[in-house]
Amino acid sequence: MSSPMDQSLLWSRCLRQLEAEVAEPLFGMWLRPLQAMEAGGVLRLYAPNRYVVEWVQQNVLGRIRELAGQGTHQPVEVSIEIGSRPPESREPSSSMPLLVSMWSARSTAGMNAWTPGSPSASSSSPHQ
Repeated sequence: MSSPMDQSLLWSRCLRQLEAEVAEPLFGMWLRPLQAMEAGGVLRLYAPNRYVVEWVQQNVLGRIRELAGQGTHQPVEVSIEIGSRPPESREPSSSMPLLVSMWSARSTAGMNAWTPGSPSASSSSPHQ
């Protein structure tokens, strides 16, 4: 099983081969705008509109499936749909624990709680 990738290596390999097989004006108009994401043996292609989806389905989807399956040890499913690839999933920001702890300090300390940019109510300022 492969991990999710934005512009998959598999798709990049397919594109290089298709670029050699498809006339440049057609390649530029119908294949270059495609975005891809690969995960779990599925290569998902995202097209900007239904015209691109239809052209790819009618003209090169079979060839894309052939190319995607070459050199793999497991079958690769290829799908195409209108849309754009989802944003890359990201780990929570490293600042998140700080924000949570700041909120916790404010909510438990009451009205005189520390706020960002001001000295704590229980500590004296070094400038006094």
